[in-house]
Amino acid sequence: MKGFIRAVESFQEVIGKIVGLINYVLVFVVLYEVISRKVFKNPTVWGFDLSYMLYGTMFMLGLGYALKHGSHVRIDIIYAYLKPKKKAILDLIGYTVFFLPFMIICLKVSYDFGMQSFEMREQSMSVWQVPIYPFKIMMFVSFVLVFVQGIVEIIKSILSLTEGN
Repeated sequence: MKGFIRAVESFQEVIGKIVGLINYVLVFVVLYEVISRKVFKNPTVWGFDLSYMLYGTMFMLGLGYALKHGSHVRIDIIYAYLKPKKKAILDLIGYTVFFLPFMIICLKVSYDFGMQSFEMREQSMSVWQVPIYPFKIMMFVSFVLVFVQGIVEIIKSILSLTEGN
């Protein structure tokens, strides 16, 4: 079990580094677009599409990484004063009652959304007409990563309760 936890969390760290690199690409794309548009009065046809796809990818892929690091919303005013065992109980309840059902819905909806886009080979409506189905499929992949990290968090809560860590 601990090997599974290490493998998933190591993979989330790699994804986190990839997200960091995507951020640099996004900054370059936006900077290039702004300079092209404002200085040279010659906007690109791809700047807007690429920037929202990069930002969306960065945001979605970062969800599992954020979950691993405890960066999602939590009522810290209460949680901070709890003992580790009570934190584990609260986490276990939260993940099983709220997180898992919500993620199952997200997985189903994003899978259908991505597959429908893939089947019709959906393209953006802009002049560039870039395929957007890879971006929509990436949403499903991101939810899979978050779901797996959530399972890891549940396992860690159970281990904390049973082993006292």
